[in-house]
Amino acid sequence: ARFWYSLKMAGDSERLMAPRTPLRSSVLPSVERFAGFADTYDEYRPAAPDVLGDILCRYAKTATPSLVVDIGCGTGVSTRHWADRAGRVIGVDPSAEMLEKAKERTGAGNVHYVAGLGERTGLAGGLADIVVYSNCLHWMEPEPTLAEGVRLLRTGGVFAAFYHDQYPMTSAWEADRMYRALRERAIFLDAERGITASARKWDRADHQPRMQASGCFRHLRELSVHHVEEGNAERLIGLAMSDGFVRGLMKAGVGEDELGLSRFRSEASGILGEKPQPWFWTISLWIGVA
Repeated sequence: ARFWYSLKMAGDSERLMAPRTPLRSSVLPSVERFAGFADTYDEYRPAAPDVLGDILCRYAKTATPSLVVDIGCGTGVSTRHWADRAGRVIGVDPSAEMLEKAKERTGAGNVHYVAGLGERTGLAGGLADIVVYSNCLHWMEPEPTLAEGVRLLRTGGVFAAFYHDQYPMTSAWEADRMYRALRERAIFLDAERGITASARKWDRADHQPRMQASGCFRHLRELSVHHVEEGNAERLIGLAMSDGFVRGLMKAGVGEDELGLSRFRSEASGILGEKPQPWFWTISLWIGVA
């Protein structure tokens, strides 16, 4: 179905979004990969740190962006970060399930969510101060996604992609080792059984070279920032249950014992306990100024 969506942008002008484009077959495996666990994803995944907003606003030369677009927003974990910092925030995602959870969890009146693809959001161009991709750019077609992100930006606007480390530093190294071992086993079993072979993704290490080669940016910067959140045994178990490889295997009928999840639950509970402790995350960030 084709439809038009009217959204009131900053400047009190009515802008029309382009007609929606049906999801291509190459996108569907990635959407299906994260189906069925929006609640877990939203509850246990790490948030965007305040320092991220500080950095991107500095590059965009504005303390209060008029519009931030969060592409691949999922359940809005990173979108909600901008509610108190920007005039208007739009989260874009192809998953109806994730968007439903995002709307349910977001109470701010200046935050909106729409269905769309990284390479075709349907949003009006030239209005965004910042376009951000949280833990997701590797799932998107590089060239058209870069072009679409730049199209959305005003001159001098900021394109930014960031990733949390897959393995946070928890309050106990034993728990860190267990979590890594569980995820590595899940990756091995996934490859062995070809469960997500059709879900195409691109190497994160190539983001900077691709941005450079695009010729779209006047300035590029790659850096790392650090972030602290609290966690306990429940959080680490929930983080494991929000992992695409783990959930994909479970959907395919792999039991918790074979995956090692049963033992992981028990040992993580004994090591970390219920009391929240500081966890440390490293975030990789790629910035381009349009």
